[in-house]
Amino acid sequence: MSVKETQKKYNASNIKRIPLDIQKKYYTEVLKPAAESAGEPVNTYIKNAILCRIRGEGNESGIDEIPPEVIVNLIKWLKKKGHTDSDILDCLKSFADPIEEM
Repeated sequence: MSVKETQKKYNASNIKRIPLDIQKKYYTEVLKPAAESAGEPVNTYIKNAILCRIRGEGNESGIDEIPPEVIVNLIKWLKKKGHTDSDILDCLKSFADPIEEM
């Protein structure tokens, strides 16, 4: 049996394919850039997002998440206003930090 046949047999009995349809614009403007910034392929990024959701990670504050398209728009706006990538990253990190006294 060839390696390809062995892989196909393994996949048939052990792998469940899950079709996922999303808007092309969402993929190119939100999902792919988010995966790239995490240093992951899109497939891995999606699997990790599912795992975090199952574990209940990422939303300990009890408030709703900010929609990804809002974050993308915020990043674009901050860049347009002349903020550096470092400023933008600090801004985004501040959403996860507890409120500090000014």
